Amino acid sequence: MGKSHIALALGHEAVRRGHDVRYIQAPRLFRTLEAARADLSRDRLIQNYCSYDFLIVDDFGLKPLTDEQAEDLYDIIYERYQKGSLMLTSNRSLEEWMALFGDPIQANSLLDRLCHNAHQLEWEGDSYRRRKRPAKGSPSKEVSP
Repeated sequence: MGKSHIALALGHEAVRRGHDVRYIQAPRLFRTLEAARADLSRDRLIQNYCSYDFLIVDDFGLKPLTDEQAEDLYDIIYERYQKGSLMLTSNRSLEEWMALFGDPIQANSLLDRLCHNAHQLEWEGDSYRRRKRPAKGSPSKEVSP
């Protein structure tokens, strides 16, 4: 599908136009914030993520969020709301996102802010990587060290 590729291309263009951009994969974002909770630097880290003109969070929604992850994401979206651009890529449709959160009220509030003034792009089709994979029966290339 090329979602990550498109996200990176948009981020690259934003940098070329003079904007500060941060790209991070959602699992890494949540791991980093979990560690920041342990050393009490979470608030500072969230402010850091909110300081960029454009924040790209790739591969959101691969699995349901813990309560802490949902709170972290809510705080980032709340702090960024109408202050900076945010892009989330996901293999899930927006309708599936509510089920990722334990608290439906928090999820509704988060999605309301996220979707306000948002552009939603949807693709259907095979994975970009799957399309680039050699066909079965094709000779494979050996890589030498």
